[in-house]
Amino acid sequence: MKHIFRLIFLLLVFSFMFSAFSESSQDETDLKNKYEQRVFKCLNTLTAYLVDDCGVYGTTNEFVRGSKAWDYLSGYDGGWFPASRSKTVSNLRTDGWEKVSDTQFCVNVYCDYEIKYLRDSDPVNYPCSYHFCFTQTDVRKDIWMVKDLHVVQNPDHVAFAEKITSENEGITLTAITGPSFSGYMMIIDDPSRVFVGTIARFRSSTGGLRIDEIVKRYDALGGINGGGFDEGKGGSSRPFGILYTMGERIQPHTPTNALTKILIGFDKDNKLHVGKYTQTEAEALNLRDALGFGPALIIEGKSQETGRERSDYSSRAAIGQDADGRVLMLIARGRHPNSIGANMKDLIKVMEDFGAVNAGNLDGGHSAAMYFDETIVYSGYRFETSRTLPTGFLIKKLPE
Repeated sequence: MKHIFRLIFLLLVFSFMFSAFSESSQDETDLKNKYEQRVFKCLNTLTAYLVDDCGVYGTTNEFVRGSKAWDYLSGYDGGWFPASRSKTVSNLRTDGWEKVSDTQFCVNVYCDYEIKYLRDSDPVNYPCSYHFCFTQTDVRKDIWMVKDLHVVQNPDHVAFAEKITSENEGITLTAITGPSFSGYMMIIDDPSRVFVGTIARFRSSTGGLRIDEIVKRYDALGGINGGGFDEGKGGSSRPFGILYTMGERIQPHTPTNALTKILIGFDKDNKLHVGKYTQTEAEALNLRDALGFGPALIIEGKSQETGRERSDYSSRAAIGQDADGRVLMLIARGRHPNSIGANMKDLIKVMEDFGAVNAGNLDGGHSAAMYFDETIVYSGYRFETSRTLPTGFLIKKLPE
């Protein structure tokens, strides 16, 4: 008798599971048939905005419905690229349709966005992957709006990071994603390997160097861009703020400048310091390598309130250190069809996830760049390894 009851129970369970699966499968099919073209249109609008409005430096509002970014999307009319440059969207597809409720559904949507930046250049392909969630705002007119979005991890980025990690002792590269961006976190086990590299001549009319050129100047393994600099002609040879390299002070601390009031640097015991310091306090830190930028993201384990300071979405770079002394170099893609960009809150969240006790924001936008082992990990400047720069945090090679 017990076996019969068990059999009946199992049949009921399987029947329920099959019914639920059938209902779920039917919901997915119905949603796809009804709304897939609208989802494609939404993706096209988003990617086109990110590509054609590159002249707009992000947005100072949250990326949600009713924000400045959504206004840009709804009023999108292109115009950044001249007619000689082409853009092609292909291989549109969806999966993972999920009916959350009668007025909400979510879906993964993909495309290949190909751009030919210059007339005689090879096209660049951006595989785009987003997770969209829609909410119904008008049942009678069947109007849906994007409630939320999240960048879907690209398997190629994961494979690239795993290859870099497997080929380099003491270095870990991890592919990351956030709500509006993708990027990489590079972890350097030994903090003594990280130092500030600079150009050879400051205040030169010829300007600075690309990040790969700064790396090669020191025969280093790789690195990330550093602090701010003059935007004028030849300005990339004129860095702002404090500057120490390998124990030598190149420029004093200038905490009165809005772009350099935050000191970011390592002392001779390989501890990373981030924060506001007077000139006297800075000199007492026994610094070996440092520069100025900001804002501070995390100080002694406490996340910082950055307010509206550089709160727009863009390419980002940051550096931090965890409790074990490991150095964290973060790069976030921005202003690309497959990555909207990150703001300061996003950087803080990622740094906290990786255990940072101190972390500071570095120069972003077109300046954001990571170069490693003769490979461009990321460049916010589309046409070169990076724009010309005066400084960067570099990584020494291991002794042979």
